Amino acid sequence: MKNLPNDITKRLFLLFQNYSERQEADKLLTQAFNLDLMVGPGQFVRAVLTLSEGDLNKLKRHLATSDHRDTIMDAERHEGNPGHYFSPPFEDVLEGAIGRKYNRYVASKLAKQLYQKEIEFKQFVTEFPEDEDDDPDVSELFSLVEHESGTGIFGISRGRHRDYIRKVQDLIDRLEHPL
Repeated sequence: MKNLPNDITKRLFLLFQNYSERQEADKLLTQAFNLDLMVGPGQFVRAVLTLSEGDLNKLKRHLATSDHRDTIMDAERHEGNPGHYFSPPFEDVLEGAIGRKYNRYVASKLAKQLYQKEIEFKQFVTEFPEDEDDDPDVSELFSLVEHESGTGIFGISRGRHRDYIRKVQDLIDRLEHPL
């Protein structure tokens, strides 16, 4: 399953301030992004997100449309007919405290996906946020995941591995919840 492009994830983060609604919206949009649509999946998801205006019920209503082209046209009208049909990425810039919360959110999401075997390590590394704010939790999560030791003859004991997994999970939990 492909993750949403960064521009969509950032817009989602900005529009949906409630954590549980953001999680549900992320899940629904990711599912839609991975469907075989008669339009570009990024176009459709950007249009739906724009029309939702941060309202989960509106998001669900627009996702349920039978003609994805109509949704894109509705979003075009909503935005004053800019003529791009939601092909180019959103241009939002996340800075300061908002950017830090976004990086924490993305780091925790990717780590969960990796440990649930929804993504490969290469995707985790590629999509992991750059830690420009020197957030110690984000840096520690990356380091723990990157240097995970296995169990067995050449690895660590099962008890130490359980402690490691618990530490990673605690870190993910800390990153998931707003500061």
